Amino acid sequence: DRGCFSIDIEAVPAAVAALASDVLAVKVRGEPAAAALLIDKWTAETGEHAALRAVIRARWLRAPKATFVYSVAL
Repeated sequence: DRGCFSIDIEAVPAAVAALASDVLAVKVRGEPAAAALLIDKWTAETGEHAALRAVIRARWLRAPKATFVYSVAL
């Protein structure tokens, strides 16, 4: 693959706190329209980060996935 992604570890706590604050505020106020806007902002197929999400999705889907089979012996 060309290019790579990196994470600014020091910025993660603030980013998580900001997103959690937004999500919790929407949940506390019970605002479905605001929740839809948040979902659209962070998961939409269009917008500012759509191309990056498409690259991440394509790379992730190529990776093999684990399969688990469970059984119960009685």
